[in-house]
Amino acid sequence: MSIRSIATCISLVLVSMNCSAEDKNYPGLNSTQVGMQTIRYQESLKDFAGIGDLATDISVTNTVLYASSYTSLTGKWGFLLNTKSDVTKEYTKDTWSVGEYGIVQQNTSKLSLADMVA
Repeated sequence: MSIRSIATCISLVLVSMNCSAEDKNYPGLNSTQVGMQTIRYQESLKDFAGIGDLATDISVTNTVLYASSYTSLTGKWGFLLNTKSDVTKEYTKDTWSVGEYGIVQQNTSKLSLADMVA
């Protein structure tokens, strides 16, 4: 489908919707919020290599930005977009330890919710 065909279809839909200001019961709106998000991550492996339990437990607090936008198309139809993004990713120490043996690895890393979900 060509760009001209797509533009024509969109134009026809908008004209047929009759999007006058009087029809819009719900006006468009935008919202932006800044906040803090704390993430805690734990992982353990029982009886690692026969020498004990391997474990890590870290926590980090990041600054996040939430943004929302509602666009009214008609008196009954519209769409809402919501986004969340990390403004900053704070550094944290990631320490792995094995039971009585102690610390076996230590990293400095950044952690966000997107890193946990992916």
